[in-house]
Amino acid sequence: MMRSMFSAVSGLRINQTKMDVIGNNIANVNTIGFKKSQVTFQDMLNETISGASAAQDERGGTNPVQVGLGTKLGSINVVHTGGSLQPTGRMLDLAIQGDGFFVLGEGEASSYTRVGDFDFDTNDNLVSMGTGLKVQGWLAQDGIINSTSPADMGAIQILPKDKIIAPLKTEAVTVSGNMMKTPTDSYVDKDSLDGYTDGDDEKTQYSYTVPVSFYDEMGVKHQMEVSFSKATVKRDADGKPELNDDKVQTDWEDPGENNWNLSITIDGEQTQIDSADYKQISFQTTDDVGKINTNFQKISVAYTPANLDEMDIEIDLSNLTQFASEESTVTGRKGDIEGKHAGRSMGELVKYAIDGSGILTGVYSNGEAQTLAQVGMAHFTNPSGLIKDGQNLYQESNNSGEANIGTSGTGKRGAVSSGTLEMSNVDLSQEFTDMIVTQRGFQANSRIISASDEMLQELVNLKR
Repeated sequence: MMRSMFSAVSGLRINQTKMDVIGNNIANVNTIGFKKSQVTFQDMLNETISGASAAQDERGGTNPVQVGLGTKLGSINVVHTGGSLQPTGRMLDLAIQGDGFFVLGEGEASSYTRVGDFDFDTNDNLVSMGTGLKVQGWLAQDGIINSTSPADMGAIQILPKDKIIAPLKTEAVTVSGNMMKTPTDSYVDKDSLDGYTDGDDEKTQYSYTVPVSFYDEMGVKHQMEVSFSKATVKRDADGKPELNDDKVQTDWEDPGENNWNLSITIDGEQTQIDSADYKQISFQTTDDVGKINTNFQKISVAYTPANLDEMDIEIDLSNLTQFASEESTVTGRKGDIEGKHAGRSMGELVKYAIDGSGILTGVYSNGEAQTLAQVGMAHFTNPSGLIKDGQNLYQESNNSGEANIGTSGTGKRGAVSSGTLEMSNVDLSQEFTDMIVTQRGFQANSRIISASDEMLQELVNLKR
């Protein structure tokens, strides 16, 4: 029999295998996280008719004479280039930009995937929706993650203690901005005072009231009003200004141009400052002109909420100024100058966010955010050596190397993109081109068989 027929048969088989791979690539063109495969061929055996001879003084050498006996499969390699990212709008959909795999677990067994279609199950475990396998990572302790030890990695689960965030009492508030410098001869028409509509212009009050909310240790919100006044109008039981010889009466004397009377009310009730209803503060007229004097930059008030212990609140006035301006810009907020000790109400977990490092943050109904966990990732020295296990999962093999566990963005592990999924890396134009080449190769090998058959037929026909 002719060797060409057997060589052509091997060619038919190998081109059929390549067409199988192309078909699988095209079938998974819309499979998220799918990685295409490519086929390489090798020649099979070679029959040596004559060996090579060395060159001599008067005659050159000759090359070996060999006849090939067909082709065989060289390799089917998985191409781990990145696919395009498809936005989904779901914060728990994750894609990897770069190398690396998500780690999924079932008991002690681990699998690896590029598909980040994650969500929480009924037991609050973060799982792959396609497989139900638990996503592996590190849980936070009091908002802090220790991801230095791969051995500490486990299933990511939202614990009951993380579903609410406890309230904190406010320990400091800050009042800052510029108070309009008020001339000593400023007057306000008595007609502008609530409850009084008769009389001539009289010197009354200039004041700024700054509202600031704060929380007690149970998370109950209270309202503080910090008032800066030149003088306070004295009112009767009906709330109307009291008059004496047709002049508006005041509780406090006008403190002067660079001084103000500071008073504080909490939930509508007067709160004493240093055992007094009010405290005079002053602004500097030399050196740091217009800035509040250092003696008054911080004051403290005590308040006792219902059924709770007394709480002290420090009021920071250090950034309060008095410069000439057309209007006041004084504002107040919870917390000190650095925003610390602001307190908060109780919050319930309402949604999640995941950043580029794979850190899972819980967002609560009170506006607070807290770190809950971090998604783990794996990197392999030879990702093409991984074994495909179906459902977009991979397993370690002897040639992939062991999983190098860590966090995204470190150690050749790519960054995580939240709200997206990775599309397949199948290039249809390349697949169709390979399909044409493979089809022609199959046809050419079938022609070899036909031609060899005709040659054998001619040989048989020599004897009639």
